[in-house]
Amino acid sequence: MRSKLFGLVSAFVLGGMSMVANAASVWLDPATQNVHLGDQVSVALWWDFTGDPTIGGGTDFTWDASALSLVSIVFDDNFGTGPGQFDPAFTRCDNEVCSGDGFIDGLATGNFNGLGGDGPIYIATVTFDTLAAGSFAIDLTQDSGIAGPFVSAITFQPYTDLTFTGATVNVGAAVPLPAALWLMIGGLGTLLGYRRKA
Repeated sequence: MRSKLFGLVSAFVLGGMSMVANAASVWLDPATQNVHLGDQVSVALWWDFTGDPTIGGGTDFTWDASALSLVSIVFDDNFGTGPGQFDPAFTRCDNEVCSGDGFIDGLATGNFNGLGGDGPIYIATVTFDTLAAGSFAIDLTQDSGIAGPFVSAITFQPYTDLTFTGATVNVGAAVPLPAALWLMIGGLGTLLGYRRKA
């Protein structure tokens, strides 16, 4: 009887732990931005594996390449400086992976000590040039290629409850200079012309 009760309690506790441990989030911040045509726009990639750190994994980015052009990917400059920070040997974003033709294949990082178990962790900033007016999505999904899925540092299993949240960029037409500014520039030019004659 005692062993059955212990087995039931153990199953309940372990089942509850795995349900809590496998909840995780990967997202872009800010979720929505309003910019003008020709501006650059940046989004920050964040992970949160609170209570169940990850040894790492990859995130695929997709977007409309006719509207947004990849400029740069800059990883957190604090990596490798303390426990839980990601190991630069795991950072995966070379020219082949991050070519930027509307797709980043498995932007990844990791650490066998685990990442993001104590709350949100900043991973990288991705910057784009805006090429067209309209509303455009930057979508995130789990990598199915070489970087692979996010794996728990506790269970060494892929997460069963992982949320990916991308971002929306609203690009408005370029803002023309106001008429008053043109008048002021013309007036300054006239004043400079008078000054030179004197």
